[in-house]
Amino acid sequence: MGRHLVREEPPPPKEKPRWRFLVAISGILVLAFIAMAAVAALFPENGSRAVAGADPTENPFPQLPGEPLGTVGPSPSVGASPTAGTPPNQPRGTTTPRSSAGTPSGPLSGVYSLLPGRVWNDGFQAEIMITNGGTTAQQWQVRLQYPAAITRYVTSWMDGYPAPVVEVAGQTVTFTGTAAIPAGHTVNLRFEFKKSAGDFDPIACTVNGRACTAA
Repeated sequence: MGRHLVREEPPPPKEKPRWRFLVAISGILVLAFIAMAAVAALFPENGSRAVAGADPTENPFPQLPGEPLGTVGPSPSVGASPTAGTPPNQPRGTTTPRSSAGTPSGPLSGVYSLLPGRVWNDGFQAEIMITNGGTTAQQWQVRLQYPAAITRYVTSWMDGYPAPVVEVAGQTVTFTGTAAIPAGHTVNLRFEFKKSAGDFDPIACTVNGRACTAA
């Protein structure tokens, strides 16, 4: 009998194990995460560093050496704390308390008047001419008492003389000179107030305790 030969089929190819692929991918991801963490630790974001190092109490406008401290706020009403102000190009007044010596007593006279063309619906400017008729230089103090129509002190100034100390108490405003008036000289104290409707003439006006006259 003849032998029949049977052709054997080759075995199917074996599948490569998938777990090795998954392990490789996981290792790459872990290495990438470690690298990102290292970079973040070495180079933090600029915004985070700025916030962490900022001092919330730091003044963005530092005080310059020798510069006087100042405040910003609205002009005071009559009856508020003492203050002073000036028109443009005029020296500011001060709010230093008056000397314990009290009101000067030198023989000075004063004349009160409104400045021409300086009266508005809500304010006015006036002046007191202070004359030293004596033979020696005299310190000076002016005291004005106004009615309720006067609502706010604005400013004061003197041409050629340093600005006075200004004190506001109720409806009374006191100006104290910081420089003596020479014998035979006259100086002009000028000031501005805000007002409402009604009489705004001063109830009282004195220079060194002596009554002013009206111009």
